[in-house]
Amino acid sequence: MADKSAYVPPEAFTGNGGIKKDASDVDLDDVDFFAKPAAGQTEKKPITPPPVVIPPPPASSPAKTPEPPKKAPIVYKKSTTYQKTFAGPRK
Repeated sequence: MADKSAYVPPEAFTGNGGIKKDASDVDLDDVDFFAKPAAGQTEKKPITPPPVVIPPPPASSPAKTPEPPKKAPIVYKKSTTYQKTFAGPRK
Protein backbone atom coordinates (compact mmCIF):
# COMPACT_ATOMS: atom_id res chain seq x y z
CA MET A 1 0.00 0.00 0.00
CA ALA A 2 1.34 3.43 -0.90
CA ASP A 3 2.22 6.03 1.70
CA LYS A 4 -0.49 8.69 1.39
CA SER A 5 1.72 11.38 2.88
CA ALA A 6 4.05 11.11 -0.12
CA TYR A 7 1.30 11.51 -2.73
CA VAL A 8 1.83 14.36 -5.18
CA PRO A 9 -1.05 15.09 -7.55
CA PRO A 10 -0.23 15.06 -11.27
CA GLU A 11 -1.27 18.71 -11.60
CA ALA A 12 1.71 19.72 -9.49
CA PHE A 13 4.17 18.63 -12.16
CA THR A 14 5.01 20.58 -15.29
CA GLY A 15 5.77 18.99 -18.63
CA ASN A 16 9.51 18.78 -17.91
CA GLY A 17 9.01 16.79 -14.69
CA GLY A 18 9.75 19.62 -12.26
CA ILE A 19 7.37 20.79 -9.58
CA LYS A 20 5.32 23.81 -10.60
CA LYS A 21 5.89 26.93 -8.46
CA ASP A 22 3.23 29.57 -8.06
CA ALA A 23 2.17 32.18 -5.52
CA SER A 24 0.17 29.66 -3.49
CA ASP A 25 3.18 27.38 -3.04
CA VAL A 26 4.74 28.67 0.18
CA ASP A 27 7.28 26.77 2.25
CA LEU A 28 6.28 27.31 5.87
CA ASP A 29 9.86 26.71 6.99
CA ASP A 30 11.01 29.79 5.08
CA VAL A 31 8.42 32.11 6.64
CA ASP A 32 9.41 33.81 9.89
CA PHE A 33 6.14 34.18 11.75
CA PHE A 34 7.76 35.81 14.78
CA ALA A 35 9.81 38.42 12.94
CA LYS A 36 9.50 41.98 14.18
CA PRO A 37 8.04 44.36 11.58
CA ALA A 38 10.23 47.10 10.16
CA ALA A 39 10.55 50.24 12.31
CA GLY A 40 8.99 52.51 9.66
CA GLN A 41 5.85 50.40 9.34
CA THR A 42 4.81 50.36 12.98
CA GLU A 43 2.67 53.13 14.40
CA LYS A 44 3.18 53.80 18.07
CA LYS A 45 0.01 54.66 19.90
CA PRO A 46 0.30 56.89 22.93
CA ILE A 47 0.23 54.90 26.12
CA THR A 48 -2.78 55.78 28.20
CA PRO A 49 -2.56 55.18 31.92
CA PRO A 50 -5.11 52.78 33.34
CA PRO A 51 -8.18 54.48 34.79
CA VAL A 52 -8.03 55.20 38.49
CA VAL A 53 -10.71 53.31 40.36
CA ILE A 54 -11.71 54.77 43.69
CA PRO A 55 -12.84 51.99 46.01
CA PRO A 56 -16.30 52.54 47.48
CA PRO A 57 -16.48 53.36 51.18
CA PRO A 58 -16.86 50.32 53.40
CA ALA A 59 -20.47 49.38 53.91
CA SER A 60 -21.86 49.79 57.38
CA SER A 61 -22.32 46.54 59.25
CA PRO A 62 -25.62 44.96 58.29
CA ALA A 63 -28.33 44.76 60.94
CA LYS A 64 -28.03 41.47 62.76
CA THR A 65 -31.08 39.28 62.59
CA PRO A 66 -32.24 37.67 65.83
CA GLU A 67 -31.42 34.00 66.19
CA PRO A 68 -34.37 31.67 65.71
CA PRO A 69 -35.65 30.00 68.88
CA LYS A 70 -34.19 26.58 69.60
CA LYS A 71 -36.45 23.66 68.87
CA ALA A 72 -37.24 21.14 71.59
CA PRO A 73 -35.41 17.83 71.11
CA ILE A 74 -37.46 14.96 69.75
CA VAL A 75 -37.91 12.14 72.26
CA TYR A 76 -38.66 8.75 70.75
CA LYS A 77 -40.67 6.22 72.75
CA LYS A 78 -40.21 2.48 72.47
CA SER A 79 -43.19 0.73 70.92
CA THR A 80 -45.21 -1.55 73.19
CA THR A 81 -46.91 -3.51 70.40
CA TYR A 82 -43.96 -5.70 69.38
CA GLN A 83 -44.63 -9.44 69.17
CA LYS A 84 -41.99 -12.15 69.25
CA THR A 85 -42.20 -14.53 66.33
CA PHE A 86 -40.15 -17.64 65.73
CA ALA A 87 -39.41 -19.49 62.52
CA GLY A 88 -40.23 -23.19 62.47
CA PRO A 89 -41.91 -25.33 65.09
CA ARG A 90 -41.43 -24.38 68.69
CA LYS A 91 -39.77 -26.92 70.91
